[in-house]
Amino acid sequence: MQAERIQAREDQLAKNRGNRGKPPSSDGLKKKPRSLRETGKRQSGGQKGHKGKTREMVFHPDSVVHHALSVCPTCQTNVSEVCVNRVEKRHVVDVPEVRIEVTEHQGEVKICPCCEQQIKANVPSHVRQAVPYGERIQTHATYLTMYP
Repeated sequence: MQAERIQAREDQLAKNRGNRGKPPSSDGLKKKPRSLRETGKRQSGGQKGHKGKTREMVFHPDSVVHHALSVCPTCQTNVSEVCVNRVEKRHVVDVPEVRIEVTEHQGEVKICPCCEQQIKANVPSHVRQAVPYGERIQTHATYLTMYP
């Protein structure tokens, strides 16, 4: 009985994605990442003589933040009146902050003078509840939950 349990446990530990028909993600912490690059041929990073590439600065940025220099960080001398020798520019590329846009739909409610019934204007079919989420926020939520 005990020998059977030990053998079953050893068999379970010996299994991997190659011999049990399960996806690689089920290997857990045992999986070892393998690089497709051959080892020892080149050093990691950019190679000598290779011209690097970087993101290019735009001609008209959306906003400019000026960072003034008023005191020398080395000797604490006031340099606010000293002429600027040059300006270093750096661009930060980012997605603008998402802002919630609320659209209020107002449907008229009237009393018909002929039949004295209360009648309501038709609002769009996607505005069924008092405060529903719009199409764009539903799309974003779906995208964020479905795609990692």
